[in-house]
Amino acid sequence: MNLMGPTENKPSSGSDTRRTSFWTRTFEVARRSGDWVMVQRLYTQSTAAQLASDIVNAHNRNPNTIRVRGMHPGERWEARWEAAGEGPLGDYVVWVRTAPPAR
Repeated sequence: MNLMGPTENKPSSGSDTRRTSFWTRTFEVARRSGDWVMVQRLYTQSTAAQLASDIVNAHNRNPNTIRVRGMHPGERWEARWEAAGEGPLGDYVVWVRTAPPAR
């Protein structure tokens, strides 16, 4: 389990200083970890459920219509959502990881 911290949100110190979206950075962290990564934002229940659904089903959509940035064509993701462990009631988090290869 990986809790993406603020240090992973900063651009690398290399020559590539392009800005990347929050989701692009989140998916990169998840790819590198190979484990579940908690998205470092809080959502309402309906938004968390919709995001998780969009992420899980993105491989079925036209790449031009995917609503979450940072996914690569043909890539499959798992996602789940749950009540945030800390904070006020009504806050939810989303967890993502790359889907294991089909057997």
